[in-house]
Amino acid sequence: MPTAFLFPGQGSQKVEMGKWLCKTYPQARSLFEEASDTLGKDLYRLCVEGPASELDLTENAQPAILTVSVAAHAIYSLQFGKLPDFVLGHSLGEYSALVVAGVLRFRDAVKAVSLRGRWMQEAVPPGEGSMVAVMGLPEMEVREICLAVNSGRIVVVANVNGENQMVLSGHRDAVEEVASQVQGRGARTRSLPVSAPFHSPLMRPAETQLRKHLEDLRWGSAQVRWVSNVDAQVYQEPQLIREKLIEQVCAPVRFKDCVGVVAKAGVEQFVELGAGRVLSGLVRRIVSGAQIEQFGDGE
Repeated sequence: MPTAFLFPGQGSQKVEMGKWLCKTYPQARSLFEEASDTLGKDLYRLCVEGPASELDLTENAQPAILTVSVAAHAIYSLQFGKLPDFVLGHSLGEYSALVVAGVLRFRDAVKAVSLRGRWMQEAVPPGEGSMVAVMGLPEMEVREICLAVNSGRIVVVANVNGENQMVLSGHRDAVEEVASQVQGRGARTRSLPVSAPFHSPLMRPAETQLRKHLEDLRWGSAQVRWVSNVDAQVYQEPQLIREKLIEQVCAPVRFKDCVGVVAKAGVEQFVELGAGRVLSGLVRRIVSGAQIEQFGDGE
């Protein structure tokens, strides 16, 4: 049965993530040690003991989530011997997917996402940006409201996670204005506990810095079909993959379309690898009858 492996992004981090994997499988602890050596900090201690305020820092959360996902994949593959037909991630999760696909070395990915997190955090002064989830209105209607509000301010659709389920990102006052308007049209909204307005044009300084770093890395061709968040297209050529990762910093995450592409290709089984079950829930609402597993939490 065709299978897609799913890798979560920021927002899935939680204290004690990776604890079960590391206590049960030496291979997982080895990956944490490699990540810690790369960053010069004890990533395992941070994941298991916190504090949450430190783990939630973008430059810590991103390598922590990546390491848990790569470790979960390593153990899952050893235990079950399953090979995916596609790999796809949600935002940060694209880097985990590329490690699994053989495009990026683990150490390079750990360093890249830590820097990515720092640069994204630094792109906008604290308090100036925000993100809000919107549920219950069509994407085009929400985009039209954003365009009407965008006058000297920025607010965009940053994630399309499902049918009538998306996330706004941009200047705080503009995001709040759009949120108020969509509520007036019957939508539900929820503020997200994030530290910056990700996947919006406000991230342009981070995109510029990331480009310079990624161009110096060694890239391999994808051994598994990788689906880009930017346009929901399949890529295997390294130069094109690198460009899509750079674009992704400011572009919306089109997760719903990514899942739709692999479902159209015949995928019926999805395996979420890492911390949490957020992507499993999204896929369940996108693909009727999908078979979904989660591995990494030990629950």
